[in-house]
Amino acid sequence: MTGLRSRTLGALAVAFFVAACGSAGERPLSSVTRTLAGGISAAIQGDDTGGGDAALEAQLTRAALDKATRPLLLAELPSRDARATFVIGGQNRAHVTWVGADGIGLILKNGILTGTRGLGADLMTADIATPEAAIRRGGGTATRVHRYLDGENQIVALPVTCTYASAGATRLVIVERAFPTRQVVENCTSGSHNFENRYWIDTRDGWIWKSQQWIGPELETVTLTHLVR
Repeated sequence: MTGLRSRTLGALAVAFFVAACGSAGERPLSSVTRTLAGGISAAIQGDDTGGGDAALEAQLTRAALDKATRPLLLAELPSRDARATFVIGGQNRAHVTWVGADGIGLILKNGILTGTRGLGADLMTADIATPEAAIRRGGGTATRVHRYLDGENQIVALPVTCTYASAGATRLVIVERAFPTRQVVENCTSGSHNFENRYWIDTRDGWIWKSQQWIGPELETVTLTHLVR
């Protein structure tokens, strides 16, 4: 799949709040806010010049997002104290690669995370065919298989058993705009690993506007919100 580690993203470049080796707390606030401003600017204007020193709240407005000419994704990773904006860098059938600066990548299939790149302790692949069907139904059981690299760069598979349940209708608000959604909860376990994923699914067409998804034991859970579809 193209776009996973590209260092020449050009107009597709967006600013990643924190590189894999650092955290927001280790960088000046002005630098952190500049990076998100640049990401939004890239989505709206098609540039990658870095934005300004305006605060995050001043950049994430409905008026600004309504000017966007391409999809824009916000990712929040508490384990790294990190937030990022991403744009689409490539697509292989249903698998869409969302890219940030320095080649950071998130791979989604119909809104479900199937891989990460450039974060360290990455999720290399995930088998989600059966889980995706259960998520859409809002019930049942399924087995996920997550794959990671070990210390010798060998693929290690982590199978997890999951159950699914509907959490009911939710009026989801994303930057001043409301969407009718139903919430589905996915509870998974495998030995010492237990985690919960959540999905906010548009009741009109099944689009997953927001999700909380487990990457792995080290990176833990990322929150993904589609700012612009």
